[in-house]
Amino acid sequence: MEELELALDDCLEKMISGKLSLRQCLELYPQYAEQLRPLLDTALCMHGNRELRAPSALRDRIRQQLKKQLNESAIEQPAPVKSARQAMVM
Repeated sequence: MEELELALDDCLEKMISGKLSLRQCLELYPQYAEQLRPLLDTALCMHGNRELRAPSALRDRIRQQLKKQLNESAIEQPAPVKSARQAMVM
């Protein structure tokens, strides 16, 4: 494993466990600070947002639009097809 990867692993472990902040990790590895910052920022965002959900207002608006479109494009159900035997009886 290359040194940058080792620094990244070390920082992630220490930041997730609460031992170090982002700033402290960058200070610990100044030679990699420029490369580590975007990687650690992304990791922190992903760690804090394990489940991504649209805001409830957006979900409600989408649900309303979908219902409206379904109602507007409702197609009448075709009449059931009669069998030859049923047709002969009538």
